[in-house]
Amino acid sequence: MMESFIDYLNELIYLDDDVKQVILMKHPEVSGLFEHVKTTLENPDIVKRSKITHRSRLYYRFFAEIFEGKFLVIVVKRVDCNFISTIYLTDKVKEGKVLWKRKK
Repeated sequence: MMESFIDYLNELIYLDDDVKQVILMKHPEVSGLFEHVKTTLENPDIVKRSKITHRSRLYYRFFAEIFEGKFLVIVVKRVDCNFISTIYLTDKVKEGKVLWKRKK
């Protein structure tokens, strides 16, 4: 099965169940955070282009209630369609070209 989301650009993004299981194996700390995926894609704090591959965008959103304050990062690859390749937590926004930033 596949979940779908709409991001801040009104683009369709997919999350495959097999990919979700791999994410949970690599990043078990995000197991209870999938409810925040929709919010992060629709209303990110900042979106950056990946330094590793220009086909990927990193959507960041800060959540004060997650581990006393963490960014949830959703990596979306854009090939034939837009799909989530991984999800993880971080303390800060990484380097990279800013594609979009929420106005304060």
